[in-house]
Amino acid sequence: MVQKAIIYHILKTPSAHQKLVQELRSSNYAFPASYHIAEKLPYLTACIKEGMRIHPVLGHILERVVPSSGLTLADGTVLPPGTIVGINPWVLHYNEEVFGPETDKFIPERWLQNNGESDEEYEARTKRMKDCDMSFGNGNRVCMGRPLALMELYKVTATLFQRYDIRLENQEKEWHVNKQWFVWPSDIKVKMDLAKE
Repeated sequence: MVQKAIIYHILKTPSAHQKLVQELRSSNYAFPASYHIAEKLPYLTACIKEGMRIHPVLGHILERVVPSSGLTLADGTVLPPGTIVGINPWVLHYNEEVFGPETDKFIPERWLQNNGESDEEYEARTKRMKDCDMSFGNGNRVCMGRPLALMELYKVTATLFQRYDIRLENQEKEWHVNKQWFVWPSDIKVKMDLAKE
């Protein structure tokens, strides 16, 4: 599901597509790239993180029950024990206070260090985003398949964009998004040719 979203958003964003292909094809790794090599490529990593941010797989609230000790929120509000609380990844991932401006757009650069941004500022900004990343849930209920899914996302994305020239069949056509417990895209048609050496 999210793999389709990452590919779709890369193809719908020509500047990101061009930067990703350039990084992959100039990196000179053995084909296919191992996960340990692919995960160190900064623009590939930014594209994957941005794809997961802009298209979280879960479309409903992830509910939890306040424990018997109660819960005091940052603003001082006290929630009594037994209260059902939750957050929707689609709401959190589009929060501009956390992820910066234009959260409705695929901008992998939001995960990279900006010109003039100190290391400390960059670390603080990306930590805030990582702490609010609900792509695989969070806390002690994080998805157990996360490591396998990340390996697949890195290897498939790197392989496709390094080895093939890919384009949408119709750049103007929007995809169809199915919304239930999971949110999955469909009706994405691409054309692929083996990249010229």
